[in-house]
Amino acid sequence: MPQFTKRFQLIFLFFLVFSGFIYAQRDVPPKPAEETSVYDEADILSSSEESRLKQKLVNYADTTSTQIVIATIESLQGEYEGVYAAEWAQEWGIGQSEKDNGLLILVAENDRKIWITTGYGLEEYMTDARSKQIIEQIILPEFRSGSYYNGLDAGTTAIFQVLAGTFEGTPQRRSQSNGIPVQLLVMGIILLVIIVSLANKNKGGRNKFRMTIQTNISNSLFHFQIKFNYLPLLLLFGSFPPNLLILYVKLSIKYCSKTSSCVS
Repeated sequence: MPQFTKRFQLIFLFFLVFSGFIYAQRDVPPKPAEETSVYDEADILSSSEESRLKQKLVNYADTTSTQIVIATIESLQGEYEGVYAAEWAQEWGIGQSEKDNGLLILVAENDRKIWITTGYGLEEYMTDARSKQIIEQIILPEFRSGSYYNGLDAGTTAIFQVLAGTFEGTPQRRSQSNGIPVQLLVMGIILLVIIVSLANKNKGGRNKFRMTIQTNISNSLFHFQIKFNYLPLLLLFGSFPPNLLILYVKLSIKYCSKTSSCVS
């Protein structure tokens, strides 16, 4: 029997620690007398769709020895999908025991949950990140379009490609940088200079707090010097990364000590 046991125990222990207890509310269905690749308890597939998926997965198992099973249920009845899927794969003995190369796709229709669990023999290829990518980018878009079959068909094809090393995924939008664009930074500094200048003019510098921040770029070819007369203005820097502010302060101290151009 495939060694889904370790995976199941780890998931079970993790869930037990963070939830306090687990109360099993749904049993794993008995394994059919005749081995099957599609168990459609939720009845989300037509007979022809189920037949096509079965034939596809059986052919794949015959040529690669990797067994993939699709199981659909109406509800998890309170069970955590990760634990339940691993328990299901273990009890059904999906995959070859010596290779531990089974994979189960579990769909809970009413709960709108889907989970992919694998034996240790496939984890090198079907990582959690890869499984999540297939679910979110390939399967779920088809589900949302109203076709469970298209989602499962495309999802299993993607799994075939991952295990064969030919999966390229779907085009991703270029992620936005978490840093602050240089243009925005410059505009922000200019804006702060204006605010500070107006504050100094109106208040006459009554607050004795003063701080100089300078940034020295490209060997002192370009720098800014800002003087704050009001402590609350420092709050404006709340959205700036702390390491960037520390760099400013260090550069300011270094620049001032060399040039003696900073006046308190």
